[in-house]
Amino acid sequence: MNSSLRALRALRETFSFHAELAKPAEKRAQDETMIVEVRSYRITPGKRDEFIEFFETRSIEALRSHGMKVVGPMVDVENPNKFVFLRGFPTMEDLHRMKDEFYGGKLWKKDVLVRNGLKQEDAKKIVKHIKDAGLKAQASIMDDIIRVTSKKIDDLQTVIQASKEWGLGIPLQYENMRS
Repeated sequence: MNSSLRALRALRETFSFHAELAKPAEKRAQDETMIVEVRSYRITPGKRDEFIEFFETRSIEALRSHGMKVVGPMVDVENPNKFVFLRGFPTMEDLHRMKDEFYGGKLWKKDVLVRNGLKQEDAKKIVKHIKDAGLKAQASIMDDIIRVTSKKIDDLQTVIQASKEWGLGIPLQYENMRS
């Protein structure tokens, strides 16, 4: 879907969402109280369109199937790596129940969590690079992360620098587990 059509759809949904909120308080209380949650995501550079496509084709349906109202996606015109949407819930109790159901569901566990960590094949490539480079470090795969150990901090720094030069095409995050 092109960005103009996406913007028009988000605008239409925003207006209908605001119309719901603009009802007189007594009428809204009779119809439905709305708890609104703003969700903002920082996206891997260059991957916003892919993320939005996934959100539009998979997430919206799953969120709505759990009873949530969804407005968005909305993009930040000043930051191409940001994505925002709103989720609406009838009550605070519903918010907690619906979120628990969604995050315990198949979409979140099977598709979204995998996207947040390393894919198994990418992890294997990185471990192979470390071994093939003859670096003085040991690498092992632990679920969706790679743990690299060495006796010297300088060797770990060498692994970090080398991984940046391999041109893997995937974003990596480095955490120092000891000082």
